[in-house]
Amino acid sequence: MEEIPSRPYAFPIMTIAGIRQSITALQRHVDRAIWTESCSECGRRGSWVCGTCQPVVQPTGTPDCARCGVSGGRTCECADLPVQLDRIQTAYPFRGWVRSSIHRFKFRGEFARSPYLAAATTPHLDLAGIDLLVPVPIHRDREHDRGFNQSALLTRDIAAQTGIPVNLDALVRSVKRRPQVGRSLQQRWDAVAGVFTVIDAMAITGMHIAVVDDVITTGATVSECAVVLMASGAASVSAIAIARG
Repeated sequence: MEEIPSRPYAFPIMTIAGIRQSITALQRHVDRAIWTESCSECGRRGSWVCGTCQPVVQPTGTPDCARCGVSGGRTCECADLPVQLDRIQTAYPFRGWVRSSIHRFKFRGEFARSPYLAAATTPHLDLAGIDLLVPVPIHRDREHDRGFNQSALLTRDIAAQTGIPVNLDALVRSVKRRPQVGRSLQQRWDAVAGVFTVIDAMAITGMHIAVVDDVITTGATVSECAVVLMASGAASVSAIAIARG
């Protein structure tokens, strides 16, 4: 009998993006198995935000300024924003269950809160005309230490709610600096200058992009993202987030 030569096993080739998506899916599966739904504010089980805590923080509604998105009688901040940033939209003020939900999601690794936060946020944003969602990137060292980029997870879940395509790799943070917490207004702007890089300009050329973050405070980070994306060929760039700090 003629011996049939054996063939080496062909291992499937996975891209870095595919590996990352697989790891994220596994993390979410484990997360759902570990974390049961509980109110981020009072800890009551059964929902991500209970019926008592939820009404305390209501959506922002129509902002006082349609471009910079400030509300509650705050002074317009358009003069601080670069011309490359079309608009800032946030759904809630950063307090109460919104603040505690974001903190649990971001700093305690409660990934399972992300779909809820996306579902609670998306109805309060005007995303008409947006072609592409791009998360604010964090430096690879910080993402390695934390295990995830909260803005990327949130972007995926907003995409699932809206059907808008996502490019998770459009921007990278090529310069590592300490977190913005505790910085003054000017320090926040100085800290993000020149830290972002567009990887593939062709992928964003002519696109109307919404940059996604969890919280927007001064607008410095999303402004720098807008400057870099516009310089690389984007048609327009706006910014969206769960809350305004």
